[in-house]
Amino acid sequence: MTSPSVSVIIPTYNGAAKILNILAALETQTFSAFEVIVVIDGSTDNTYSLLTDSTFALDLKVINRSNGGRSVARNTGTKESQGHLIIFFDDDMRPLPDCIEKHLSHHHYYKNSICVGLAIDDENLLSSDFQKFRSYLTNIWNQHLPDEGVAMNEKNLLLAAANCSMPISIFQQLGGFDERLTDAEDFELGTRAIAQAIPVYFNIQAKAFHDDPVTCYTYIRRQREYAKAHEKLQQLKPHLVGIYSNAQVYKPSVLKKAVFGLFANKFFVYSIDRFNFYQFVLPQKIRYKLYDVVVWGMAKVFPQRQM
Repeated sequence: MTSPSVSVIIPTYNGAAKILNILAALETQTFSAFEVIVVIDGSTDNTYSLLTDSTFALDLKVINRSNGGRSVARNTGTKESQGHLIIFFDDDMRPLPDCIEKHLSHHHYYKNSICVGLAIDDENLLSSDFQKFRSYLTNIWNQHLPDEGVAMNEKNLLLAAANCSMPISIFQQLGGFDERLTDAEDFELGTRAIAQAIPVYFNIQAKAFHDDPVTCYTYIRRQREYAKAHEKLQQLKPHLVGIYSNAQVYKPSVLKKAVFGLFANKFFVYSIDRFNFYQFVLPQKIRYKLYDVVVWGMAKVFPQRQM
């Protein structure tokens, strides 16, 4: 049997409700010479039986291991891979049909590099006003991504392993993901790549839907977890992360802190998620600003406040 040229690695933890979506998306790819390695990371749901009892039009390998976190799961999948190019997807992604082809095309022109694809929202699945707000933020962030062919640096690095690729040789040169980290592990990998003069590029053509039914509560919680991960990262590797803009602490003025203090309140979090009357009484621009202040206040300015 001919070895696949590409290995797709998907870590999953209790992902039975979403893993079939990404596998269905992979079945429709315009490029088909790839293997798929799903690493079940200590799940307690029926992910394993769901995958082993189903039939897929894919070269699929399922690894069921004890829980170790995303870094361990991705490293485990990579050790079992056969492709010369590895592509990482999270289990809540749905790559568009030409996504793998776009990753391959990037590496044809930019050898020995890391390619970060674009995560976008499927507008047909945005069911709440807050989800539409988060999608609006994503679109704004995407507008500031570096142009394809312009490598990122330590000031604008944004590496998301939810949709990214690199030659297996580069992954091995970097030593894989740091298994001490359970969050921000992809950002940390990017810092090591830049330190070793390995270029990291964005490719806005390599698109995948990100199926994330986020709420105001879960979004704030995630931002808090990510901030803690960066604090741990600074402690472990201050020589790599301390100078990076993503790790800077936000320090508002006295007036701004007072404003954040007013809106950084669990009432607003609850009201946005449970009975969002704001969408009926406030224009979009004003309520999006409200959501932004609530999130920023609870996540960055007063991260210890109860939700």
